[in-house]
Amino acid sequence: MNRLAAGLMAAALALPTAAMACQERVTVTVHDTAPETVTVFTFPGTAEAYQLMLSRAFNAFSPIAWALGLLALTLATVRARKSPGFGQVLFTPGFIAGAGLATTGAFFLRWLPVGDLFRMGLSLPLPDMDQLFFGPDMDASPIFYSALIPAIVSAAGIRWQGARRLVTGVACGFAGTMAAAAWHAWPELSVLSARWASLPWLAINAVACCFIARAMFVAEARDVGSPRVRA
Repeated sequence: MNRLAAGLMAAALALPTAAMACQERVTVTVHDTAPETVTVFTFPGTAEAYQLMLSRAFNAFSPIAWALGLLALTLATVRARKSPGFGQVLFTPGFIAGAGLATTGAFFLRWLPVGDLFRMGLSLPLPDMDQLFFGPDMDASPIFYSALIPAIVSAAGIRWQGARRLVTGVACGFAGTMAAAAWHAWPELSVLSARWASLPWLAINAVACCFIARAMFVAEARDVGSPRVRA
């Protein structure tokens, strides 16, 4: 219940921010004179705007495969005696949820009879959520295609044991998404569009995400943190 309340509070803070970032221009006529163009801050009012928001992955399976491979590699570097095994991590709900949100997104929302924002916008993978703020674009934001979001989420894993599998899922999912983007050279980054600039950025941040996941595994093996609640 506490986790659900925290998620709803985060959504309540994030959605108004996204609304301020999505500008829509409208034209109105004032006293039969020349049209005056004003800017209002709101979500786009048509479904077509959300239809343009798509996952940028080269294919649906590459980020998942890279995430699982990097998970195995990260676990192999943990030398603590009580370190978890590959299957112990992979089949926990927290890891599946975190990795799924970072690689495929909440794709099931597209099939539900809900509003266009939830069906299209919020069903995107986390690295592609920049489209909610900056509009539909196939060029990815280097801010979202980085280790920034996993680093922020890791604060919960440092404090609470129950959040660590979720954090490792998000970290491995981001690492897999960026590794796949580096491998396929797609999507291009909005600022670092040149291959010689985007490749090191994606590779370094994917490695940083692996270090975040490793830190969670080490903390779990050493039983560090608040009382255990499995995620």
